[in-house]
Amino acid sequence: MREIENSMVETLIKLREEFGASCLKMSFETENLGMFELLKVKDIANRAGVDLLMKLGGCEALADIEVAKNIGSSIVLGPMIESRFALEKYLQMCEKVFKGYDDVKFLINIETIESCKNIEDILAASNVDKLEGIVVGRTDLCRSLNNGGKVNSEEVLSIVKELFEKTKKYGVRCMLGGGISPESMDFFDGLGNLLDGFETRKVVFKDAEKPKKDLKKCLDLALEAELNWYELKKNYYSQRFTEDDKKIQEMKLALRK
Repeated sequence: MREIENSMVETLIKLREEFGASCLKMSFETENLGMFELLKVKDIANRAGVDLLMKLGGCEALADIEVAKNIGSSIVLGPMIESRFALEKYLQMCEKVFKGYDDVKFLINIETIESCKNIEDILAASNVDKLEGIVVGRTDLCRSLNNGGKVNSEEVLSIVKELFEKTKKYGVRCMLGGGISPESMDFFDGLGNLLDGFETRKVVFKDAEKPKKDLKKCLDLALEAELNWYELKKNYYSQRFTEDDKKIQEMKLALRK
């Protein structure tokens, strides 16, 4: 297990040094995170010299925000923000929990066509100055459009470009996620300087320019790190699954006497 962990750390260091990888990402929304995952990911991030981004299970998930603070996350991501009220509530809760932690950044996911249409009203939130950036979740956006998952389509590019143009007026950073692949290069180019950064399943790049020099190599390395993570989890839980087998057999034998 240590070998897999070391491999992940080495890959993340390469991603940081060659492509500017800035964060390792974990999600309460889509993953069943236990103590093992939380402590291990923080240790790996520290060893690799990258920050930790925690995606909450909901915009009002207070317990998740507390955990993010306690394990030292430097970035918090609120999912599925579709209204001004949701953004205000999310930022209020983050500010309350992270009071005095001025270096922590708060991001939100824009993941549906409704969010895209409502973006100017969303960003009219009274506390929008506390918002660092938005991350477009193209996979869910495509589901809301019912377009068959065509994340790199002209339709999605047009929607995201208009979204970013409106968002930039508020001084908010614009990032991209969902189905990032070497085929996304034309999509990146179509956004031009509107695109600040992007994220894969587990790795965040706050600056999109360095990865664009060799996007395939960058994404292959990110995939290696992600594969290491899931192998690490599988090994850990496989060991836990069988660790009491001997005790169980001994107890069964004792009961038969």
